[in-house]
Amino acid sequence: MLFSVVPVQSLEEGKVTIFYRTVTVYAPAVARTSEGLTGVVSVITVTVQNGIGCSGKVFVETSPLTQIDMQGSARLAVTVAGSLTGIDTSNYDFFFVVKTPAPIIGGPSAGGVMTVATIAALEGWKLDNATMMTGMIDPDGSIGPVGGIPEKIDAAHSVGARRFLIPKGQMNVYKTVTKTTNIGGIISIT
Repeated sequence: MLFSVVPVQSLEEGKVTIFYRTVTVYAPAVARTSEGLTGVVSVITVTVQNGIGCSGKVFVETSPLTQIDMQGSARLAVTVAGSLTGIDTSNYDFFFVVKTPAPIIGGPSAGGVMTVATIAALEGWKLDNATMMTGMIDPDGSIGPVGGIPEKIDAAHSVGARRFLIPKGQMNVYKTVTKTTNIGGIISIT
């Protein structure tokens, strides 16, 4: 048998408050199917824990799979959350659990919602699940542009969201439409 010896600190003496806080948010994503791109809603649960042994570690569990940039988004979400709140995140550990109906998702577009969820967990906020958002988080705390906004809006609507936040400057979405015309045996594609 192996044993670890850990110094014990009296909660009364050190006035240490140990807690676990969990926040669950919904994050729209885009999945590629045989019919093309479609919106899906991923569930992201963020748990924050403090106490002995916590040192700012960020853990990411995904089901089924995500691309590696999801890990980067989680780490950046913690950094930005600490910066925006003034909380020293090295005193906490962070656990992100991402579940999605898509075979694989990727991209940084859940970074903004991951940051909001991290702040909510640190501060003890309750979030309104009728509001969803998309947007990558930038190191300065601003929200950056993303793709697939129409598909994400459809996915958010399908699960009852009443408000959908998008990055500044992405209100207008342009779609490329290809038109094929056959005039006297000559095919024109525009």
